[in-house]
Amino acid sequence: MEDGKDYGDPETITALDGSNSVISAVPRKNTFLEELVALCTLLTLFGLVYACVLLVLIILTTALLFSSKAAIIALLIAVALMLLPDGQVWRAYKRLSLWSMLRRHFSCRLVTPPKANFLQQHGQYLFAEFPHAVYPLGSFLFNFRGCDITATGIPPSAGCFPADYKPMLAYLQQPGACLSIIPEGFAGIFVASDASTETIFLSQRKGFIKLALQSGADLVPMYHLGQSQLLDF
Repeated sequence: MEDGKDYGDPETITALDGSNSVISAVPRKNTFLEELVALCTLLTLFGLVYACVLLVLIILTTALLFSSKAAIIALLIAVALMLLPDGQVWRAYKRLSLWSMLRRHFSCRLVTPPKANFLQQHGQYLFAEFPHAVYPLGSFLFNFRGCDITATGIPPSAGCFPADYKPMLAYLQQPGACLSIIPEGFAGIFVASDASTETIFLSQRKGFIKLALQSGADLVPMYHLGQSQLLDF
């Protein structure tokens, strides 16, 4: 990751069962300007979630009640954007310094096994990330730039595609394929409504295990501590 310059030397921590893990050092603080950019981005990001829903409802209501041609055209454009065909990944967008600023804003730290090469360079991996919580920002910040496959949807440069079983299986069967999923889906939003406890929705989400078995990819669980407390109802 490009973030090497942002973190100090890694530390070794020992769990209660005696096993060791490596945790990245506390990241440096953002400068005033970097922190301002990070905060403005977060306000825009979370504000757009509600603004987009409201805008679609306004356009739909206008189109139905007043038969507005402009509203109908705007609605058709919005639908068309969600059905964009496969496009090229914009790697420069994924490598913006903005993502490092956001990681430093939340003082993100990464815990991994002590073995330096626990992930092989050309291995096939399925990363199962928990929790979804109200918004899976941790998953977004840590894996955004590692998603280099052909893109679909909004934004088309992000390098992601719909979580349908057959496309994921076909992709994971390619040599060196890595895929990250959040198995809980929208159900994870509601089990995380109580931010005081760490809760995940797993009892009816076993398909990712079948996906790993059928594709032959190694299954790598990931847990984002603190993501449940990021947003609350």
